[in-house]
Amino acid sequence: MKITVDRDSVCAGDDIFPHKKTYELPDNADCRDLLAVLKADGFFASVSGNDVVWALTVGSTVFAYFTKSGRCVSRGGIRLSALGHSTLKFTYYTSPDAWEKAHNRRTK
Repeated sequence: MKITVDRDSVCAGDDIFPHKKTYELPDNADCRDLLAVLKADGFFASVSGNDVVWALTVGSTVFAYFTKSGRCVSRGGIRLSALGHSTLKFTYYTSPDAWEKAHNRRTK
């Protein structure tokens, strides 16, 4: 299966290059598989010294990846084919606290 992903920019200099990419994954791939491919490819921008968060949200948070700690918060082994979107968009949060605040607003 082909999965197209995109992400927010972290600063003006990050806007120089497009972030949208397409990856080929097995048909039974889940979010953990996608995360492994994206990390290996350097897809996620990081900010030196900060534990920034990249969150994939489709209705609610599917998973959030914390760049400095490597922590991943996930709803479980959700198959990518079940998400039903042709392009998956990752939202940038400047810190775990910023993500927690946004996440808690969505779940209330």
